Amino acid sequence: MPAEWELIRDECQARRRDAIPSTLLLSEGSIKALPKDRSTVVDHSGHFTDAEISIINTPAREIVAKIKAYEWSAEMVTRAFCKSAAVAQQLTNCLTEVFFDDAIQRAKFLDEYQRENNKTIGPLHGLPISLKDSFFLAPFPSSIAVAAFARKPVRSTAPLAEVMQDLGAVFYVKTNVPVGMMGCETINNVWGEATNPWGFTPGGSSGGEGALVSMKGSPLGIGTDLGGSVRLPAGWCGLYGFKASALRMSMRGHRSPLEGVDLIKGTCGPLARCFDTVEFWLELITSEPRLWELDNDVVPMPWHSQDDRYKNRKLRIGVIKETDGLVTVHPPIARALDLVIVALEAEGHEVFDWKPRGHKEMSDLMLKNTFSHGQPVIEMVTETGEPLLPTLAGFKAAYEGSGELFTAETQRVMSATRDRLRNEYFDAWAATATELRPEMDAILTPLSPWVMPPLKALDRALNLSFTNFANMLDAPACVLPVTFVDKNVDKKRTSFNPLNDMDATIQADYEPELYDGVPVCIQIVGKRLQEEQLVAVAKKIDLLMTKEKR
Repeated sequence: MPAEWELIRDECQARRRDAIPSTLLLSEGSIKALPKDRSTVVDHSGHFTDAEISIINTPAREIVAKIKAYEWSAEMVTRAFCKSAAVAQQLTNCLTEVFFDDAIQRAKFLDEYQRENNKTIGPLHGLPISLKDSFFLAPFPSSIAVAAFARKPVRSTAPLAEVMQDLGAVFYVKTNVPVGMMGCETINNVWGEATNPWGFTPGGSSGGEGALVSMKGSPLGIGTDLGGSVRLPAGWCGLYGFKASALRMSMRGHRSPLEGVDLIKGTCGPLARCFDTVEFWLELITSEPRLWELDNDVVPMPWHSQDDRYKNRKLRIGVIKETDGLVTVHPPIARALDLVIVALEAEGHEVFDWKPRGHKEMSDLMLKNTFSHGQPVIEMVTETGEPLLPTLAGFKAAYEGSGELFTAETQRVMSATRDRLRNEYFDAWAATATELRPEMDAILTPLSPWVMPPLKALDRALNLSFTNFANMLDAPACVLPVTFVDKNVDKKRTSFNPLNDMDATIQADYEPELYDGVPVCIQIVGKRLQEEQLVAVAKKIDLLMTKEKR
């Protein structure tokens, strides 16, 4: 007789399968003919009409403008993205809950409202937005890929989702996550393993969002980030992503296996295929008073653009290059950083080396804080008899008592350590100012040592040190695509002295032939609660790199 979790798995996957009309899917023959880069399927499969291709390739701000101008209807747009999301699911297994029928009815309502009132409901009117599975969206379950939650409808909607709906958004899918959201590869027993469009891991825990947006199945996806969970999927799927400081974003109505663990606060942010969509969403959400009313944890700081401040000013950028002292990046990432540095210096911007301060201590503290709370994670997963995946090994060890006893004193020391590390880091940042020059504007850094990891690579070598330092600092951080791997340029290192065993394992994963043609992303980190400044800086760098690609 099947175990309880297996029955739940079968029920959930059948529910998802039945919610996707077969007419939206590719034929088996079409799938076999696809190239390695499946992110191009919308444009080159022959499965989509010219009108659908036009809609799907249009940025979010422009989609809303075209609906407002009656060039497109909300229903047309929603149907196009339902179709591309169905294909994305078929090729990458990126979805959990699918509710196309509800979305189409919502779009029809929005079209009728616009016709009758000659105005739109709000600045997101008719825009399809995908949500990470963890966000509550009544009445759909928020399983976080745990069988115990997978068939339990939620009764309320997260304030963030409610506000986006009030502004006119159309929700149509929720996206796949690691089991309990506790991993950087999107694999679980309930929904299965997700991949990115190139067959690598899409990352986690917002991996389903990364895969879906990269496959053009969504114009805008919303993920969460506790240690890199927006940025890694964005980077490993060739996208733009943004992690805000915790107090600027609402995390109420979000299922977490670590409730009450707030040494490092989780936050959320957008994933998109262009930077303008990222900025568009941040401007709207941070300026929405209703969000402050629904979630008292959100600081009421309306968006205040810093574009004018940076319009004619030369940037000062600190750079972490090939290593943070813990691991060394793959060769294409080193080249991507050099491309940005050369482009900045050619425009007269100042670029200088930035020494990673306390990155090992921050990384160790992050892992200790996470794994020390193994009990709720393990117990929720095993409630229905689910087997534990390798991604939960750290939690399992803590749960079985192999770690140190976690006491109130342990928590106090960890909190004091976090505060010290933050103060030391931002003191060093402030010290970059001189009598004639302001402090540095941002840090340019790798996102990860991998361009994108092969499936299961993180079971062998788990490194998050390039992302989790920003979480420890509660600093905003964004991801930008810069270039593509070129096997003829990005050769494997012939002489390499690894810093440690993990460094050796990660370098061994790099094969130029395997990675040829995949996108390479970098990360830019700002100061705490200075999202507007980071957007202005990142936008300037993105425009510069876009010009370089022409």
